[in-house]
Amino acid sequence: RLRSLASELGGVYVDGEAQPVGYFGQLRVEPHFRGGKGLLRGGFGRLRDKHRDSGVHYGYTTIIEDNRPARRALASGWPGLPTYREWEVISSLAIPLWRGRRVRRCTRFQLRRGTAADLPDIAACLQRWYRDLQLAPHWTADHLADPQRTRDLAPGDFTVAEAGGRIVGCVALWDQ
Repeated sequence: RLRSLASELGGVYVDGEAQPVGYFGQLRVEPHFRGGKGLLRGGFGRLRDKHRDSGVHYGYTTIIEDNRPARRALASGWPGLPTYREWEVISSLAIPLWRGRRVRRCTRFQLRRGTAADLPDIAACLQRWYRDLQLAPHWTADHLADPQRTRDLAPGDFTVAEAGGRIVGCVALWDQ
């Protein structure tokens, strides 16, 4: 299964501007098809043609650091495969939800559950924060409301921080 999420995302920020960029994810090859270059060449060739026609000029992939076979294959330089360059290490953080902790009250803003009417303001908040982060997703209210793009993420899954009638922060727990 080789697929690109470029058509599912609203693009990502590159140097502060939203750009259509391909994200190649969920690359899996069944064990009995591994070892050959033809499957990867053919799959990436189809994606290259699709992206060329849609204005996507480059893409990125995240690979788990200890997935040596994937890193070796994608960085091999085989003809027909895209040129991969290691760019950055991404750290994924986990929040332990099982421990009870006291939450300090804040008087600068109020926390509340998001609603469908908040989606434009949530998207604007995300854009303000993400604009300066390379490859951060570019979300619009339409993207957040689209059940294909945000399967199992509802407006009520967001907790928003509001100050002076404006959403100044948001967070959502999304099991993708």
